[in-house]
Amino acid sequence: MVLVRIPAGRSNPESPEASNEADVTARDFGLPLVDLLRLSRKEGLSMTYTDGLHLTPASARAISGLLARTLQAEGFLAARP
Repeated sequence: MVLVRIPAGRSNPESPEASNEADVTARDFGLPLVDLLRLSRKEGLSMTYTDGLHLTPASARAISGLLARTLQAEGFLAARP
């Protein structure tokens, strides 16, 4: 099981490095955390939103690709044959 933090538009903090509920929950339950907000900013992915909260289709595809690559790299998801 892996906890995933997904970028959420207007509720995203200015600094994704600040401790947040996902960090606390992952620590409390001993779960690995994939923080897509931090990773997307680190990789320079610019997220756009339809209404300030929901990702546009292009941004959703980009973030889902980042999630898949990260899960594979961390050994949580088998690579495609």
